Amino acid sequence: MYRTLIYIFLLLSFHSLFSQNNFKDSLFKIRAFQFADSNNASSGYINAEQFRLLKDYGFTHVISLIPGDQSKEDSIVNSLGMSFTQIEVIWKEPTVENVQNYFDDMKKYSGKKVLLHCIANMRASAFMFLYRTTQLGIEKDEAKKRMYEIWDPKENAKWDALINTVLQKNGLENSY
Repeated sequence: MYRTLIYIFLLLSFHSLFSQNNFKDSLFKIRAFQFADSNNASSGYINAEQFRLLKDYGFTHVISLIPGDQSKEDSIVNSLGMSFTQIEVIWKEPTVENVQNYFDDMKKYSGKKVLLHCIANMRASAFMFLYRTTQLGIEKDEAKKRMYEIWDPKENAKWDALINTVLQKNGLENSY
């Protein structure tokens, strides 16, 4: 009897472990999905089914950097019991105010699982880099690894200038 209980416990434990890993793996089917840490992630575009995966994984807040009407996304996210913020970041004209709005939103949801996304995770990965370095104190070399998996903002003058301005404004050397 005792052996049977141990066997059942081990079987359930392994099943749970593999199910959780498979579940986590399904998050990586989201375009350019990346965990920044245990509570923060960024990605590209997300469809309705993928929002459910995020909810099931424990995300409680979604921030979209996509400009334009995001009322459908807002409705989907809210229907799943998560909260939603849109910060309209124009690709060709990103602003320090956009970044500050993101930082302010992150303060509201500190300690919660938050997903930041845009269309291709370029805007989002740059904002996540700035958040991690200027607000969380993560070393730039460590934080930029994730961003560089997606793109190199130095190849875009507007984004390079934005990143350097925000770093400098927050007392960090403006090279990354």
